Amino acid sequence: MMEDIVYQLALCFQTNYGYPKIRTLLEHFGSAKAIFLNEKSPVNKPSRHHKPLHFELTPELLRNVNNEREKMLKENINFCFYGDSLFPKRLLACNDAPFYFFYKGNNDFHFSKSMAMVGTRNSTAYGEKCVKKIIEDLTGTDIIVISGLAEGIDTHSHQYALDCNLRTIAVMGTGFNRIYPPTNRKLFDDILANNGTVITEFPYHTLPERFNFPIRNRLIAGLSDATIVVETALRGGSMITANIANSYNKDVFAVPGSIFQKTSEGCHFLIKKKLASSITCGTDILEMMNWDTIPHPTPQLSLFHNLNEIEIDIVTFINQAKEISIDEIIARFNQYSVSKVTAFLLNLEFKNVIECKPGKIYRVIE
Repeated sequence: MMEDIVYQLALCFQTNYGYPKIRTLLEHFGSAKAIFLNEKSPVNKPSRHHKPLHFELTPELLRNVNNEREKMLKENINFCFYGDSLFPKRLLACNDAPFYFFYKGNNDFHFSKSMAMVGTRNSTAYGEKCVKKIIEDLTGTDIIVISGLAEGIDTHSHQYALDCNLRTIAVMGTGFNRIYPPTNRKLFDDILANNGTVITEFPYHTLPERFNFPIRNRLIAGLSDATIVVETALRGGSMITANIANSYNKDVFAVPGSIFQKTSEGCHFLIKKKLASSITCGTDILEMMNWDTIPHPTPQLSLFHNLNEIEIDIVTFINQAKEISIDEIIARFNQYSVSKVTAFLLNLEFKNVIECKPGKIYRVIE
């Protein structure tokens, strides 16, 4: 009998269905193995408008899986799959996020605070100083710094996080066989040597193809509570990451720069269009994300009235946590769509039952 990881990896190598569809199937069947073996499920029945879903563990697919497992065992590469206890809760609220990833290093993905720092590969001295200033301001906190291991702002973000003894996570756009850029090999090793983590959703031999990097930005945005854009032109991967973060209802911040500098045009656009809040230091992030507040006393639930059943459930959930992020609320009430949960929260705000604080943190009004 084949191990579960064989079916999980086989699901990763299939190319017929996108991530949202696979996640729906995993929720329906319960496991990757069941998707391949349970051919009698209603999901697989053909209809007038839909062809039956077909998953077959072909000899070619099995060869790919076995080759991947061999590399994983040889190089101590770990695997995290949708439904595992290690699988990041933050990704559960992101419908198009990967349902798996490979990683090396620290396997704690349930951290309390995290922020992505992204920007251009062609960073300026000003951009590096901004990264240094922001991260140094966060020294002594438990904030995780997430970036993409690319040249420029990514490299500075990882390096200054290490210098300030902050855990950092690198999300690659390649497989573990190809560290890109090659000049960041030492940085890669330093991250792992200092309690950090390196993640990729791409199989071992995946090359640094241009289209892989926008794809990996979903992981960067999804794992982070906030995304900070330091320097970027109007087009580029950092703008993609900012847009993804906004689509995930995450907080986005941008560092302003010179109006004459092309590498600040993207940041100014985000701020002007209210797609990002302007920041100039790490203290701004702590304040705007509400990461330095004192717990509030328990509110009186007897004050709540005219609430329907789901609203009562949401209020009770928020009250138990004192303060809680929108991602955690969405993950808890995942039987409803993101837009539906957001509508419930907005209605509760209108009724003056809850309030939304900076950082999209919700609390019950006393």
